[in-house]
Amino acid sequence: MHLCENMWRWPYSGAVGTMLLLLGSISAQDVSAQLSCQAAEVAQNITQPQYNSILNTKADAASLVPFVQSFLYTVQPDPFPEGIFLEIIKDPQQVQSNKGLMTQILTYEVGFLVCIAIGILYIVLMPIIGFFVACCRCCGNCGGKMYQKQTSYINSLRRTLYFSVFAITIIIFAGNICMFRSNEDLKESMNQSPSDLNNTIGDMHTFLLSVPQQVENVVNESYRTVQEVTRNLDDIGRQLGKKIQQRFRGTLDPALQSVKRLHNETLNTSDQLDQMNSSLVQLQSSIDRTEANISVVRDQINRTLSNPGCKDCRQLTADVEKLRLDITISAPSLHEFQSAVDEVIKANLLSEISEVETFFDTIPEKVTNETEDLVKNSKEQLSNIKKQVLQISQDLHLSALDDASKTLNTVHSAVDTYLTGARRLEDIGWSVGVVLCCVILLVVVCNILGLILGPLGFSPKVDPTNRSSTSNYGGIFLMTSAGLSFLFSWLFMIIVLVLFLLGGNVYTLICRPWNNGQLLQFIDTPGLIPNFELGSALGLKSKINLSQVYRDCKQNHPLWTTFRLYELIDLGNVLNVSKYTAQVDKEFENTNITLSSANILSPELIKKLENISSKATDFNGTAITNQMNDILSINLNKTAEKLDNTSLKQPTAMKNELQNEALKLRLIQADIETTIFPQVINLKSSIRDLQSTSKKINGTVGEVLRKTQAAQDFLNTSTTQIVKTESRRFLNCQLDYFTAYTDWAKTMITQQLGRCGPVALAVDSIENVLCVNIVESLNAFWFSLGWCIVFFIPSIIFSMKLAKYYRRMSYSDVFENHIVMNHIAQAQMKIGISFLRLCVRRRSVCVGHGARPNGGLAGKSRRRVQWRLEDVGVPLAGLCLPLKNFSQQRLQLPHGQLAAGGVCKWRGGRRAAGNVFEHQVEDGGDSVVLRAQRPQQVQGALFAELLGHLGDPLPLALHHEDTQRLQDGIGPLADEQQLHFQVLPLLCVRVQAGQDPQGPPVEGNVVLPAFPASPAGETPRGRSQAESQRRRALLLLGQLQEPWQPARLKAND
Repeated sequence: MHLCENMWRWPYSGAVGTMLLLLGSISAQDVSAQLSCQAAEVAQNITQPQYNSILNTKADAASLVPFVQSFLYTVQPDPFPEGIFLEIIKDPQQVQSNKGLMTQILTYEVGFLVCIAIGILYIVLMPIIGFFVACCRCCGNCGGKMYQKQTSYINSLRRTLYFSVFAITIIIFAGNICMFRSNEDLKESMNQSPSDLNNTIGDMHTFLLSVPQQVENVVNESYRTVQEVTRNLDDIGRQLGKKIQQRFRGTLDPALQSVKRLHNETLNTSDQLDQMNSSLVQLQSSIDRTEANISVVRDQINRTLSNPGCKDCRQLTADVEKLRLDITISAPSLHEFQSAVDEVIKANLLSEISEVETFFDTIPEKVTNETEDLVKNSKEQLSNIKKQVLQISQDLHLSALDDASKTLNTVHSAVDTYLTGARRLEDIGWSVGVVLCCVILLVVVCNILGLILGPLGFSPKVDPTNRSSTSNYGGIFLMTSAGLSFLFSWLFMIIVLVLFLLGGNVYTLICRPWNNGQLLQFIDTPGLIPNFELGSALGLKSKINLSQVYRDCKQNHPLWTTFRLYELIDLGNVLNVSKYTAQVDKEFENTNITLSSANILSPELIKKLENISSKATDFNGTAITNQMNDILSINLNKTAEKLDNTSLKQPTAMKNELQNEALKLRLIQADIETTIFPQVINLKSSIRDLQSTSKKINGTVGEVLRKTQAAQDFLNTSTTQIVKTESRRFLNCQLDYFTAYTDWAKTMITQQLGRCGPVALAVDSIENVLCVNIVESLNAFWFSLGWCIVFFIPSIIFSMKLAKYYRRMSYSDVFENHIVMNHIAQAQMKIGISFLRLCVRRRSVCVGHGARPNGGLAGKSRRRVQWRLEDVGVPLAGLCLPLKNFSQQRLQLPHGQLAAGGVCKWRGGRRAAGNVFEHQVEDGGDSVVLRAQRPQQVQGALFAELLGHLGDPLPLALHHEDTQRLQDGIGPLADEQQLHFQVLPLLCVRVQAGQDPQGPPVEGNVVLPAFPASPAGETPRGRSQAESQRRRALLLLGQLQEPWQPARLKAND
């Protein structure tokens, strides 16, 4: 730093040396508005080291952290048990015998104990339940018998079970993904932990090494300041001398410049005067020569005019006498002016001011000689300051940092040894975790395969004993999933319990209190660590707790405030400048720099300058100019013209003589105009220039006299004061330099030295490695595993139930109906086969109700089960006549009931009996007419079927205008509407209606095609004949299956 280059460096810079102690940013302060101390190079702030620690968290594991922490908070909501740990640390040998302490521990761990109890219950019951389920199924119970009961809601139940298993499988699969991710995170954390810990320990090493280095930088900066001031003192002659010169220049330079300018003007004036004198001499010579020529011509003219033969010539005599050029140019003031100028030139103005310039140039040398002793004494003071500054580093006890660094090396070696073994164990643990994840994944895969293959090969119309292999394999996979769940779930629960106890307690007892600061507060408990008190160890008066140190370091505070070093070092006293400045001022007052005086102009020279000014004023160029004007007024041509005019009156001889003389006058006039006139004009111009120069030199002389007198007065009266003022400014510059440095040092020591952010970062890094990466990944793993095995229970239940819907059964659910037929007229037993086929295409379902005393059909299964509408099975569709509202009301109709030759129904919860339809035989019994007697009572979809007997199929003949309405559904039959169709004698009469919400339950019957029994129908021969006719009818319709099984149809089909 090049500070105060222009300022005086006093030997008493011992005081300045004190300021060197002031570790301050060197910002030189202005002392004067005119002259300021040159700014030094600004000291740079302490360089903060670069650290490598970066808090790396596992984002994937972090997604489960809120759930795990919420669960652990539910298990253990109590804060950190400081009292329990204090009791344990106080007497660790008496923990088991201290019943009160054990009670506190168990009370604190009650949440974990409850979870352990639940886990043990799971571990015990799960294999037992699995064993009993297996035995039960082997005995044909608990779903083990390969038989499935067919019910009306079987499809809805299957779908419900399917989506339940699907949802549970998704949940388990999500937990399995979290297991894979957390296991991978745990491995990555363990692999990354050595690097993170090494970076953390390396950063601590860097921090411990940087603190002494930063102190050394502060001390070195003071050395550099001392060296800079020393250089300034060595260069005091040049710097202070130039400053004094600069103060003198403001007054001396204008005076000296005016003298130099006057010197140049006198030389220029002298040249002008010499040139003018030469011109005057030349002009005077030309005038004299012309005068001689005029005199000769004048004499000749006078002789001619005096000739008697010249007529009227006497009158020209006066004009001829005027032909004279007797002019002598005189300029006495010019000669006096030239004499004054020559005197000044001979005095040599430049030699007169050289004495002043010599005085001016020797000022730095004189300053150096006069301050030699002061510089020597100042250097001695500066060397003492170096020693005092060095004392700061000794007061900070930096040697303790070396001990801490050695301890850190020992810890580093121990950590490396531990982490080497931990990495090997983690490889094993990761492999075990992968195996666990794969087992869970196997259960998920079995469920997924069951859910895919089961529906893929399943057909609701296929008999359970004839289900496809694909469907069967789907059921087997579901059973496999249940078996694997029973087999491994209790083993997994053991692992969950172990990891839960380990990770949960580490989190609640270490990580959570570490994160919220309770752990550091606990460590600050007095007496927790015997014979350890951080404040006393540092030699401080007050106590320091680690939690406060951590908070300060978290904000990257310096060591000065974090460890309260102001109690250890009185920095203001160490860097006090005032005790040095007093001595400096005293030595300064006793030091004098004497500069000899010098005269700018001698008195003789001043008189000469006053003389030249006077002569320049007296110089009269007008008189000379007037003489020049007289010369310019000469005109010989007028006299020549008069001679020419006179010659005209004369005789020839006389005439020629006068004309010759006139010609000579003209020639002399031409010579004057070509020779003398230009010289006169040039001389007049020179006179004008000389007049201007004389005025200018007169002003310059006046300026020189004023400025030199002012400069001389300034030198005589202000030299001593200037020296003292500039010396004081130079000293103040040095003092300000150290003051600024002191401020910098205070700022660095109190605000920048040893910013302990790396210490907090190291603590956070350890927490991040242990808690955030390792413990949270471990907790996420057991939480995900527990999540999966908890959902194993509903997965087992629903998978086993769903498997029966897809597996191939060994037994069918078979129905046997006993048809009871009443004797009905033959005409009522005819039916149209074409209309029957139409109903088959429309896939209508016909349901019969219980038989009534007045006739009808009745039949029940041999297991005596009551059936709903959708549970009726028939070998072929019945003949149906759907009415309009069937498609709109979707079977939501009152109950129907078969009556002999008609229909009765429920209405408003009460039975409204009576025939809705009437039938009669027309055209010899070949057709049947259905007529609606009460159209207002025909609501919704009613199906009427007529019993018939075997006969030849007849073509369908519809006597109705709109045949499309038969397929789309016919509206209520009016009184006059009739349907005519041919009939095929087969099947029965039934009626079907929807269930009345307010009526009694519907009891459906399985209706088989039958023929009316003859009176001998009860005989074996009659029964054989009826069976034969029934088979024949089935063959005709193409619906017979061998062996015959009733078809399963839905009501909506």
